[in-house]
Amino acid sequence: MPGKLAEHWCLDHTDPEGDIVRIAFVDFIDWDYTPQTPRERPLGGTQSGLCYLAESLAQKKHDVFLINNTEKLERVRGVQCIPLSLDGPKLREIFNAIKADAIVVLSASDAARQLRPWVPLGTRMYLWTGHAANQPHHQGLNDSENKKAWNGFVFMGQWQLETIAEKYDLDKDKCVNLVMGIAPAFERIFSDEDRIVDAMSEEPTLVYTSTPFRGLDILVDSFPAIRERVPNARLRVFSSMKIYQMDDSDDKFSKLYETCRNTPGIEYVGPVPQPQLARELKAATMLAYSNSFAETACVAMMEAMASGCMIVSSHLGALPETTAGFGQLLSEKPGSPEYAAAFVDEVVRALNRVSSEDRDALEKHLQEQVAYCQENLCWSVKADIWVDWLQKMSS
Repeated sequence: MPGKLAEHWCLDHTDPEGDIVRIAFVDFIDWDYTPQTPRERPLGGTQSGLCYLAESLAQKKHDVFLINNTEKLERVRGVQCIPLSLDGPKLREIFNAIKADAIVVLSASDAARQLRPWVPLGTRMYLWTGHAANQPHHQGLNDSENKKAWNGFVFMGQWQLETIAEKYDLDKDKCVNLVMGIAPAFERIFSDEDRIVDAMSEEPTLVYTSTPFRGLDILVDSFPAIRERVPNARLRVFSSMKIYQMDDSDDKFSKLYETCRNTPGIEYVGPVPQPQLARELKAATMLAYSNSFAETACVAMMEAMASGCMIVSSHLGALPETTAGFGQLLSEKPGSPEYAAAFVDEVVRALNRVSSEDRDALEKHLQEQVAYCQENLCWSVKADIWVDWLQKMSS
């Protein structure tokens, strides 16, 4: 395979201006995916972000490689996909063939010492992580030699950066928050002439689009109280563990989905490809995200914001920075009776805005929200920020 790479793709690139970056993303997770995958089936948010970033970099004429557990050596959406080998000498052949300026490893904090002997001199290695400080994925940063082997650390939010840098005593000069972004399907959902509130379904429609363990149970328990006060309200649930490539038979939340199906006003849909989800969210009224999990970045929330949904959620983790002032965030402790009561009150209050005299003010708020997402959360914008940072780190 390495010989084939060198022959068909990885020829030396001539770039007299020095503006082209050769970047390889490495993901050790046991999933077969390419940049096409999130358009066709559910895929974890971190891997989806990697796919969209890689594609955006390729569209800007950078040389981009994805080394993961894909089965085929092929070029997909401008990105050269390469099957991962755990054999050191074979990895060396791959890295020598692609001649990357930078290797970005997803999540595997302990991989630096293992990879460094197989990486050519002069190639920089960065850890890109989406996990919180209390997750076991960062144990590799307890090893001082492994930590030194990384040239830098890329985070998805400022709260995540600050908490991990403090816990593992990272050099802040090597840390950067490059934020996550929205899938291309959520870009430019509305034209300049569109009124967002007019695109909403006539029936007040709540949606839940995150994984089930992040608060779906709270929402399902609270929904009857919401519907008692807003009788025509409905809830559509786009959630399961399939984004982690888990079969239905292994999904321990199946009883929760069944409760959804048996609760009046709730429609359990399950996860859908991103283009379909974008169409569904455009007609939704609100992302009712009864969050109980401290997130490092919330792509589900970003994409709902870009779709013109009102946002009601908690104040945990990175959600305040993710919502950028556009959402209604609760300070009560998730899981407590106080949180459940406050959540119901806030959802009902927000739903009433749609049919009230406040409708024009709501439209202005949502227009500003969507504009913020388009200006700051598109991967084409993120790609330039990534390149600027990589070039800064290499200078």
